[in-house]
Amino acid sequence: DPEILKYSPIQLMDYARKKFAEGQYNEAMFAARLFIEKNPGMDSVPKALRIVGDSYEKRHFDEEAFKAYQVILSRYPNYEKSDELMEKMHAIAGRFLEGQSFRWKLPYQETIYIPTGSDMSRTAQLYTQIVTNAPYGKFAAKSQFGIGQAHENALGGFWGFFASENEYGRATRAYQLLADRYSRRE
Repeated sequence: DPEILKYSPIQLMDYARKKFAEGQYNEAMFAARLFIEKNPGMDSVPKALRIVGDSYEKRHFDEEAFKAYQVILSRYPNYEKSDELMEKMHAIAGRFLEGQSFRWKLPYQETIYIPTGSDMSRTAQLYTQIVTNAPYGKFAAKSQFGIGQAHENALGGFWGFFASENEYGRATRAYQLLADRYSRRE
């Protein structure tokens, strides 16, 4: 809708929320990004970024959603729903740990992708980012355990043909850090 280019900031955010609620994720993402571009210093920018991340997640571009949530946590450390974002990020990493394929989104395309398969080293990086965000947060211990599991799962490879023995060391270090750092926590 070309009329949204003339909308005020409040109208843009309302439009983005409305389109997201209706399931029109491309329109919602466009409106949210337009809002961010036109009003980079407003207080509603994290909410617009959240619409972008949620739109990616609804369309199963989980890695892109993870990155969008990370942008919110990096730029706005006092974001009021950061625990909710961390929970979403942990769930995304968990889906990849269970074997979900990563997708390579074609540049400048929001609907076309190429599946690249499961990658446990990238999964471990996602979990590492969660631990880095909040080393003693609610999802830190679970994520540290996920790092160890991802390295352990990487040993499977192609029936073990391409498995690196370094993964044993990485998994061991991840589990040891889990025991050292979080043994006194629930």
